[in-house]
Amino acid sequence: MNIRLFWKLINYVASQEEKAYRKIWGNRLLARFRGKPKTFSKISTIEAKKTKKGYKKIKSMVKPKHDIDDLILLCDRGIAKYNETSGFFKNLRLLTLVAGLIFANAFAFQTVMKVNQINDKVGITIDESCLVKDQYEACEKEAKRQSVTEIEAVTRTAKWQALVFSIVISIVGLLVIGIVSNDNKGKLHLEVLSLYLSRLKKEREACEAKNADQ
Repeated sequence: MNIRLFWKLINYVASQEEKAYRKIWGNRLLARFRGKPKTFSKISTIEAKKTKKGYKKIKSMVKPKHDIDDLILLCDRGIAKYNETSGFFKNLRLLTLVAGLIFANAFAFQTVMKVNQINDKVGITIDESCLVKDQYEACEKEAKRQSVTEIEAVTRTAKWQALVFSIVISIVGLLVIGIVSNDNKGKLHLEVLSLYLSRLKKEREACEAKNADQ
């Protein structure tokens, strides 16, 4: 297979698509949101020029000795692999979201349990330690004050844990989204190249048929 040629072709397509993206699809962003026909007609015009230029370049790079079917096969296989990995990362994104919800609920449950344990401990302390009648009120007050301090400490710890976990989950989520976006870009480049090659194959077949008739 023409592996070296394939890499030249896909690198050319990728570089052209990256350069043209902002110019074409980022053009008049506000007008695009409003759905103005002028914006989309301009986008279509620029795309038509870019497509014609890209096809001419691909056509000049693929010589008659090269097997176009091999190149199209490489594109199709690459697209299939991108679909496989994109599906995996999309599922991973959902798993990350679900894991985030589970751990958030786990943090909340853990905090509630610790607070309940502290309150139970206060009740036991008051019943067992504050038995002296003259000191009961002072003992009860001190036990409750300590429980409030412990509850505040538990709450602060839970807040920091939740914050750290949220940051970690956000970073993981951004990484997954970034990988999925790059996968989609790579898949798009292969699809564009496949379109060029399919057009070139049809053109060659038509030329061969014409020559055969003559």
